[in-house]
Amino acid sequence: MAHYYEKLADGTVQPRHFVPLVSRPEELRPTRINDVKKMWKENRIVVPSVTTILNVLAKDALINWKIDKHLEQAHRVASARIAEVRANGSFPDIDLDRFINEIKRLTEIEMDKAPSAGSDFHSLMEKYFSGSLPETNGYYGLCKNVGEVIEERTGIPVGHMWETEKYFISDIGYGGTADVVYAGQNAWDIDYKTKQTADKFKPGKMVYDDHLMQLAAGRKGLGLDKARCANVF
Repeated sequence: MAHYYEKLADGTVQPRHFVPLVSRPEELRPTRINDVKKMWKENRIVVPSVTTILNVLAKDALINWKIDKHLEQAHRVASARIAEVRANGSFPDIDLDRFINEIKRLTEIEMDKAPSAGSDFHSLMEKYFSGSLPETNGYYGLCKNVGEVIEERTGIPVGHMWETEKYFISDIGYGGTADVVYAGQNAWDIDYKTKQTADKFKPGKMVYDDHLMQLAAGRKGLGLDKARCANVF
């Protein structure tokens, strides 16, 4: 899904990832390029995110992941059909178009879980840095561990002038959100990278070139050209 950011008249930046449905304004849908073109006609400053721009590049690992997800769903559906045959002794005809559409639908639901898990974690870390995450929260221990790693590697205590979920727009036409930023002396720009489940956490296979591009673009967009950058997995 494409993401967009708008610079307001007061200089602040706000995400514009969603717009209201025309028929049901109380509901939102993802922002499309046609929506952005309308905003441009209103002389609004709206730009695509770093990741939206980087998505024009071919990513073999991502393509393979999507193929695997579709095949997993196809296997699941086929297995259910085989079980039905064994139980009833008959195999109903399968309409190819319906089968393909159903596999796409199920796969889309499954793939949506990964970014949702990432968003949930970002929200938890934002609360942890602000001191508003209760220790009774089931994920407090994980967030504390991440915070301690950041303190150890940067030498800057959590809560000491760190800014979380900081929006930015670069003068050269892109925007984004920095997960956690320290803009003081010896500045830092840090992004979190998550996996949906623990069994998928494989540090040696989780680093991609676009991670470095995102950090470099974020540092520039934040006006912290000499900030040190890091991903926390």
